[in-house]
Amino acid sequence: MRARIKKQLSAHAMQLAVDKLETLMAQGHDPAAVLNQSTFNNWQGLFALKDAPAKAQEEPVDVKAAELAEKRRKVLAKYDERT
Repeated sequence: MRARIKKQLSAHAMQLAVDKLETLMAQGHDPAAVLNQSTFNNWQGLFALKDAPAKAQEEPVDVKAAELAEKRRKVLAKYDERT
């Protein structure tokens, strides 16, 4: 990828990348997943895995579904009272 964008990796940059991967691995991140994430997103650097936002988006949907189910139940109860 770096060759394609004409930013070759120097020996110093390689050592920095290895150090960063070691740091991320010590924090519990899979080095292969970190490299894949950076490659897939066309990032020039290495960053912690971005799994949290996807999980955070799931919770409001569940809460909203529960709220909608409660509102539906109330509407149906009112309808049943009228009939």
